[in-house]
Amino acid sequence: MKRVLSLGFKLITGLLKRVLAPLFKFVGGLFVLALLILGGYVLYLQFTYYRIPDNTPVSNQGASPEATTVQVGQTYTASTYNIGFGAYTPDYTFFMDEGIMQDGTRTVGTHGRAVSRNSVLYTTNGALNTVSSLNGGTAPDFILFQEIDTSSDRSWHVNQVSEAESRFGSYASYFAQNFHTAFLAYPLTEFHGTSNSGILTLSNVLASSATRRTYPIDESFPTKFFDLDRCFMITRYPTSDGHELVLINSHMSAYDKGGTSRAQQLALLTKIMSEERAKGNYVIAGGDWNHAILGSLTPLSICSAGTRLGSRTQRF
Repeated sequence: MKRVLSLGFKLITGLLKRVLAPLFKFVGGLFVLALLILGGYVLYLQFTYYRIPDNTPVSNQGASPEATTVQVGQTYTASTYNIGFGAYTPDYTFFMDEGIMQDGTRTVGTHGRAVSRNSVLYTTNGALNTVSSLNGGTAPDFILFQEIDTSSDRSWHVNQVSEAESRFGSYASYFAQNFHTAFLAYPLTEFHGTSNSGILTLSNVLASSATRRTYPIDESFPTKFFDLDRCFMITRYPTSDGHELVLINSHMSAYDKGGTSRAQQLALLTKIMSEERAKGNYVIAGGDWNHAILGSLTPLSICSAGTRLGSRTQRF
């Protein structure tokens, strides 16, 4: 009986070895392959990561308006609009966004990109239509856009900068890139992909110069791959009294825990604005601050095309 049991045990053991050994090798091979793919992807992200140098000149890619001077005493209008890469229809949610509804329900976004190319075209058109009629039915003199894409997977490769330049064909156009990423394979349910995006300043007065300035950001791993190459752009317009209108288009950090980067960014911007005012220049800063600078939490109205809009009339 013992001999029979011993033979049976050996048979079962041998069978398990023949079956399980290849299975373990297969699973182990998959695990090693997954590690190699993950490691290769991280190296790909690291080697393709870069930041655009500070004080990069920006050239006019649009028209050359006849006006080359801002007239002191004349009323001018300006608007600022984060178009959210054309994704934000009223029911759209972005995977990195979290919030709390009025009833206390916590919400987490789901999408990694806009729902469709048609949706991007519709929303982008809506933003441009809104801005076109802000100034009593006409466009403002100075138009600031943020999160406006040139060629991104998230916006289905709609060139929103070209769309804006076509709509405001008589305006000078200054574009500074602040988001340029390798392929982001996240979220797993809907890859964000590659992005090429930035801030755009349009004006019916020709600027004497435009410069892209770099903001400090958190460059730790892996945060640097998801945050933008944050920047602000300074466009300078001569004024009739011998000074300059210094117009600043800014987009500060959004997913900055503790607000450390935003505090540094605001300090840098404040320093530059103070220096320009000390020279006797007129200074206006607009854009997406991504936090309530003055502590105000007053809700802003949302346009039917989505995203955030602000406008201002200014007399110099």
